[in-house]
Formats: sequence, structure tokens, C-alpha cells
Amino acid sequence: MRLGKGRVLYPVIALMIIACGLSVTCSDGLTLVCTACNDGVVEKIPGESFEVEIKLKNAGSIKTTWSVNIAFEGRNWFWTGASKILTLEPCKSESLIWTGEIPEDAEIWTVARLVVYYNESFESLDWWIRVIGDVEPSIISSNVE
Repeated sequence: MRLGKGRVLYPVIALMIIACGLSVTCSDGLTLVCTACNDGVVEKIPGESFEVEIKLKNAGSIKTTWSVNIAFEGRNWFWTGASKILTLEPCKSESLIWTGEIPEDAEIWTVARLVVYYNESFESLDWWIRVIGDVEPSIISSNVE
């Protein structure tokens, strides 16, 4: 039985697309590795702290150094972390961690998206923080007649 070119080529192309979807390779050889491709919306109140951990991999063939930073960017509020220097051998990876607080003046029900900056490039990730109020109704009495 002979397989046509399409029968072999299409599964190979599909595998390549799936493999590329598991990580984002940056133009300068840095790969933002997504652990189980996490994403989503995290709810926080103004002044509440958060932590961001990002695993990065050198997808290039030489030892390279990058300046890496993150920010949460939205229309109504933003937060910027401190820049970190990352040096990696080829095919090696390392996790970087930032901690921060939601600005006290962040408006309720607004969102900001996580953006990673490295050297002269950036990548917007699918992580969002939604600011919620620190209020919740509580029934203190009821009456039925």
C-alpha cells in the first residue's frame, strides 16, 4: 500500500503546528515557556498583592543575556515590575518571579493584561487581573408575612 504525499505531509504539518502552540519563540532566541499553557483571569482588590512566575528558555544556539520585565497594562490602571537580567546557555531555562500590588486607585471592574518585555521586544500573555470591590452583601434579617 502506497501513501500519497498528502497522507504523510498533513499529519506532519499538524504536529508542527501543535508543537509551536506550546511555546512562543521570540525573534532573539528567547522562548516564553508556558507551563500547561496556563492563562485566565485573576480577581484582586485594590492594594492586594500578587505574584507572577514566568519560565523562560534560550531557544538559540549560543549563551545569551536578556533584560526581562513584566507589566500589567490596562486602560484604567497599570503596574510595572523591576527589570531583571537573565543569562542562559542554549536550551537551558529559568523561572523569574515578580511580586506587586494592585494600585490603591485602580477602578473596580477594570482589567489589565500581563505583558512580558525582553530587550527590544514584548509578548502579551493571556493572563489578566480584574479589580473587584471588597464588598459583599450580607443578609442581616428577612421577614415574610
